[in-house]
Amino acid sequence: TLLPQTAPALGMAMGMLQPMLPQLRTAREQMRALPPAEQEEVAAMMAGELKAVPAAERALFLEAIDAGFFPPAVAAGVKSRLARP
Repeated sequence: TLLPQTAPALGMAMGMLQPMLPQLRTAREQMRALPPAEQEEVAAMMAGELKAVPAAERALFLEAIDAGFFPPAVAAGVKSRLARP
């Protein structure tokens, strides 16, 4: 199995991520507290930035956008904007 070989690398990655978790939680809470118009602005900005990302990377991001970090309105707004030609 791969687990024994990858355990040290996974442990180091988790150790690096741990100090960022409070900041990520704060960012998530702040986005969810935004009024709908500002959430739309966030979605428009994200969609604009994602258009410059290679298609394969953009697809991976879009698969995870509904995972709970982004408010549902932001996720839906990004997806709808990227679906437009």
